[in-house]
Amino acid sequence: MRSKLKVLVGALVLAAFCAAAAVAAPANQHVAANKPCVPNVSVVVTGKAAANGSATTLSLTVTGGNRFAKILFHNTTTNLTVQTNAKTHVTVSGKPSTLTSVKQGDHVVVTYKTCLSNVSPKSPHLASANALASFLSGLLARDIVATG
Repeated sequence: MRSKLKVLVGALVLAAFCAAAAVAAPANQHVAANKPCVPNVSVVVTGKAAANGSATTLSLTVTGGNRFAKILFHNTTTNLTVQTNAKTHVTVSGKPSTLTSVKQGDHVVVTYKTCLSNVSPKSPHLASANALASFLSGLLARDIVATG
């Protein structure tokens, strides 16, 4: 009788352990809800300044960019409002400058940093050019390079 009880208890312990292991996430898989987004992707947008730059914003007509920005210029023309702050690096004609030095018609390259999940094919930010422009307008540009 005791041996049957030991076998039964052992089977229950083993079943509980197997159930817990089946529910747990695999050891090498990250749980997105617990991990903060660390910007690791550069989104590069090129175009012409649609107006003179102000202290913190620049209006840009997008004409090109990297693969993450392709929806902004592929078969369409998109206007983008570029937001900046004191940490944004601005270079005009090869020299450190301010955003107010960017003039209408200048060729401009803007770099943003974001998480890959924000610009992956299934991201709602890539649903349309306007969706991506709206998303980028909510980010702060990391670098702006303008040539006359």
